[in-house]
Amino acid sequence: MHNVMVHPRLSIGNAVLPNVAIMSDLRPSEIQYILVRVKKQACLYTIIKVARDEDLGEQIGKEIYFDLVDHDKVRSFRIQKQMSFTQFKEEVAKAFGIPVQFQRYWLWAKRQNHTYRPNRALTALEEIRPVGELREVSNKLNNDELKLFLEVELCLDLRPLYPPGKTTREEILLFLKLYDPLKERIRYVGRLFVKGSGKPLEILAKLNELAGFSSDEEIELFEEIKFEPNVMCEHIDKNLSFRRSQVVRFRSLEKPKEDEFTLELSKLNNYDEVVECLARHLRLDDPSKVRLTSHNCYSQQPKPQPIRYRGVDRLTEMLSHYNQRSDILYYEVLDIPLLELQDLKTLQVNFNHADKDEVTIYTVRSPKQSTLGDVLNAVKTEVELSRPDAELRLLEIFYHKIYKIFPLDEKIENINDKYRTLRAEEWKFAFVSLGRPHYLQDTDIVASCFQRNDVYGAWEQYLGLEHTDNAANQVIDSYREQNGVADLLEKEQLEITF
Repeated sequence: MHNVMVHPRLSIGNAVLPNVAIMSDLRPSEIQYILVRVKKQACLYTIIKVARDEDLGEQIGKEIYFDLVDHDKVRSFRIQKQMSFTQFKEEVAKAFGIPVQFQRYWLWAKRQNHTYRPNRALTALEEIRPVGELREVSNKLNNDELKLFLEVELCLDLRPLYPPGKTTREEILLFLKLYDPLKERIRYVGRLFVKGSGKPLEILAKLNELAGFSSDEEIELFEEIKFEPNVMCEHIDKNLSFRRSQVVRFRSLEKPKEDEFTLELSKLNNYDEVVECLARHLRLDDPSKVRLTSHNCYSQQPKPQPIRYRGVDRLTEMLSHYNQRSDILYYEVLDIPLLELQDLKTLQVNFNHADKDEVTIYTVRSPKQSTLGDVLNAVKTEVELSRPDAELRLLEIFYHKIYKIFPLDEKIENINDKYRTLRAEEWKFAFVSLGRPHYLQDTDIVASCFQRNDVYGAWEQYLGLEHTDNAANQVIDSYREQNGVADLLEKEQLEITF
């Protein structure tokens, strides 16, 4: 009789192992076979997490305060990627008791303040596609999951209704929380569609109804902005439209002290709407070539890092800096779309000419997985070399000193050229005897260059590494005049021991 351990259900990625009785004499190869098979099956499935109003009501005020829902605590479905979304809706109908015709689904979007909001409703075309394709469209950062919000409208007797018609860009979906300052409690009270051109004043009676107040109760309205490092909520003027206007001062990043023009935008404009409006003003055909940078309210300078493509949700987030608000945005016009540029690494490389007392700065763009050898090859195509077969090396210069000599196989992704200078230069080895250099070729045997006898000084014979150094040009020229030496091999020397 063998000892048997029954393990609970285990998961590998989105694969779920059945209850497996692992016997004490099960061979490692058999265990490995099971794991490989399960992982292969995992590639055929995706996890769909469906949040509903009921989840928001249960979590807000207990587990969630600033955001809407914890997706790890909602109902999840393990579905084959090839299943059509229409078939998936039938699975939901069985689980929740909501007929297919009363279901409408929204894709969630992660915002810059690390919260999630339903971003848009699925189209009829998307609902006939396989769920695997829909997952890839909705979330490229986590390919194992698809997060959805299930919208269900109820009539007075709580029976489901057909969802409203197709939403337009003029409509805004509001999620409403009620905060009780006396009890210091917050709870979810519902959601509401409003027109962007409408005013909060027009829906006060409906808001009071959702909160359980009398229709004439005085209430104050606030918009959640962010919760880290501190909670920030902005008071809402009931007499202004939901798409509250904001006059934004735009500045070119090349002239960060000068206002170039102003545009009146809505605080609720999303990323695409802001760059499209800016592109129209600049008469650009492609808004994707516009890059924005937020304003630092403390330093009164542009923030060090620009805004990534669709990296923020609303204009209000672009203008936020901790608990301060700005009305300044900086812009750049790129030569390629921002999304493509983000996949590239841009480096500024100073090239020191071997035969000229000058430095040329080159901008090199390469895929982030490229090596520094690739960067130097790109530089070679642009610069004038002293000879066709000249070798280049890349140095990191800090306070006019060589801080690092980069290996050619180092990846460029983590190279930072913001605070240190990258310098490319020609270099070569030479054997020096009595102050006269003999430049070595790859095929030369170094040991044969050195005399074993009659060496009178420690530096009579040595290997030297020549490189350009503009700071020492006067010394070099003086040495050449006095000694008639063609080239001075500078401080980098390698001692050879036999």
